[in-house]
Amino acid sequence: MTNVNTAFMQKLSFLLLTDTAALWVQLLRQKYRVTAVCPSSIERSNCSPLWRALSKGWSRFLPNIAWSIGNGHSIDIFHDIWISAIGPLHHHLIDHTAIYRGLSFADLLTEEGTWDIQRLSDLFPGWIVLHILAIKCPNSIDGNDQCVWRWTPKQNFELQSAYCVLSGSLCSAETALHALRDCPAVRTLWLCILPAPLVHSFFSLNLQDWLSCSLSSVFLHPRWKIPWQFLFVSLIWQIWKRRIDVVFHNPCLSDSALINRIWNPRASLGSGWTYLNVDGAVSVPSHESRIGGLIRSSAGEWIVGFAKAIGRSDVLQAELWAIFEGMSLAWEYGFDRLLIHSDSKQAVELVNSTTAVSSGLSLVRAIYRLRQLHWNTEVIWVSRDENHHADALAKLVSLSDFSLQIYDTPPLELALLMCIDGL
Repeated sequence: MTNVNTAFMQKLSFLLLTDTAALWVQLLRQKYRVTAVCPSSIERSNCSPLWRALSKGWSRFLPNIAWSIGNGHSIDIFHDIWISAIGPLHHHLIDHTAIYRGLSFADLLTEEGTWDIQRLSDLFPGWIVLHILAIKCPNSIDGNDQCVWRWTPKQNFELQSAYCVLSGSLCSAETALHALRDCPAVRTLWLCILPAPLVHSFFSLNLQDWLSCSLSSVFLHPRWKIPWQFLFVSLIWQIWKRRIDVVFHNPCLSDSALINRIWNPRASLGSGWTYLNVDGAVSVPSHESRIGGLIRSSAGEWIVGFAKAIGRSDVLQAELWAIFEGMSLAWEYGFDRLLIHSDSKQAVELVNSTTAVSSGLSLVRAIYRLRQLHWNTEVIWVSRDENHHADALAKLVSLSDFSLQIYDTPPLELALLMCIDGL
């Protein structure tokens, strides 16, 4: 019933964005001074129960919204969703170190008002360019940009679609093919990975032909240089595991975390990335807490480790402190590409939230400000097993040592553990 209720609340949220002619929408927008077409947050300190419920689910609602391009004036090219099947395009930039703030749609068009293919190819891989070329170019005569629902062909809101997305991959009258390929919650994942030449045939085959063709394909993925048959098998397995987690109400991997499980992030992101693993350790029942982490090169070589006590806190606070201190240290070292690993799903979701800039948690806001500096950062969730070196560092420091301890080489205890793990 929880997902059913949330789906109904998302319907109201969608109407709040799109049905601006309705009297109740006009009254609510005026009362709570909502002027943006699609605000990143609608939280208010003094509000009605209805508005409080809408604002509570807003961050979960927003990823379902895409923009239908009109004049292009309201859309952030890299961080808003205007290609429903792809999501935000900043994940797919060829050069993540370049600064593209202030770039508008006008910069991506020729003098004739058509897409500038050369300019697009400088920014994005070919398969992304193909998706863009299929979209009508922004034009002043097309009116304002509009918010649409990502998950339906007509881009209008449907309760069944919302429930399907909320439930992971559990839709009514679900077949194996629907669960593994056609469900909106899964389809968007496939589209993020599929090479352009495979897209049409991939979604048009029946179950037997789909499996047979995919498992026999030796097509080399243009980005990851891995045969398609291997990627296909890995992704099918991870999708099925996530579906089981949904059935038993276990925490589920996000799309980005699921993809990360399939291949080594060092290979997918390429050389030049630095890796930061962080963790917080909270003693029970005293709540005395410590944090630790280590920074490694793209080849896995030790660069520096750190640890400190932070006093008494809850688990979330400790995890956020670990991310903040680790990022601060990485910034001081001058890295421009940082991949942060944390085993706290809650912390990862908070710092990646669209409302991080206005979070009620000061550490989340501080981390947000760090991420706005001139570097590229990604924060992803990993399992505890994959993060046990950071956990070991956190537990090495004394509970009374509140100064940041820096380890230019691995401490003996950790060095032994790393040798055992074969790192």
